[in-house]
Amino acid sequence: MGWIDGWIDVALIAMIAGAVIVLITSPAARVWATTRHLARLCFQASGVIAVSWFLVTLAKNAAAPIELPPAFSAPVPSAAMVARSILGPAIPSLLLILVGLALGTGGGLLLAFLLTLQRHRLLSALAILASLVWVVPTFLLAIFMQQVQAQIYGVTGIPTGGGYALITPLSVFWAALVLAIRPGIYVFRQARAVLDIEELADHVRAARARGLSWARVSRRYIFRPGAASISVAWLNSVRLMIGALPLVEFFFAYPGLGQKLLFAIGVHYPTQVVRFDANVAIASVVALAGLILLIEAGIRLLQQNLDPRLREVRVGR
Repeated sequence: MGWIDGWIDVALIAMIAGAVIVLITSPAARVWATTRHLARLCFQASGVIAVSWFLVTLAKNAAAPIELPPAFSAPVPSAAMVARSILGPAIPSLLLILVGLALGTGGGLLLAFLLTLQRHRLLSALAILASLVWVVPTFLLAIFMQQVQAQIYGVTGIPTGGGYALITPLSVFWAALVLAIRPGIYVFRQARAVLDIEELADHVRAARARGLSWARVSRRYIFRPGAASISVAWLNSVRLMIGALPLVEFFFAYPGLGQKLLFAIGVHYPTQVVRFDANVAIASVVALAGLILLIEAGIRLLQQNLDPRLREVRVGR
């Protein structure tokens, strides 16, 4: 098992750190308004590590590996070795996520805002098309994009895939496009629902009655009040995107952290032979989940600034 049992120690340390933060800072309301997010982050990280350790341990035991003599056993990797093996693929995955956020959630929010500012037929048609594409699974979208690449090559003779297992602008674009489609549609649909509700509010009618332009009414009385709720939809779309990351990276042979996770649990291409690596699998899951937790903590802080109703009541002010 190597040092796989050490993950439980890490989970306990994170839990104890969260408990210490609660005990020390909770009596002071002003400090607790900020540190409670850090305490929640510690508890969530502890739970993620513990659950990942449990599931990966079950999978490793179910795999029933062949016992080899000590002379032929693979060396047990150190913590530094596992960290280096995770850090390398993590950077391409972060690049893929950033490009996916720009293409998907950025495009979805932009379309939702434009539909509020201007009711254009083309934008309405795109909204209907987005609702139809939403029901298509991510793996079918990946297959469709690969067929598009093949058709482009068949017609023009120009390879547009970007190369196999390479990080190139084209490979990042195609993988990010597939990764971004469903999260972008999700955030668009949720943002439209929020903006439609805000548009019916009494203060919007009052602003229009005063003769303000629709653009000003939209920016000040629709977008700003709905920003906190839209940020929740954006966070959910990020969760959806990171959840689909291993699948997309595997389909496009993109050398990222999601592909590393699948290799670590024994999923591989027909021409490959991989070994179940519990430590790398747990580290990959913790890294991806940690990214979500950090973004979630940042969104919570942002929500308090966007919506005064969500701010903590400060004692003595």
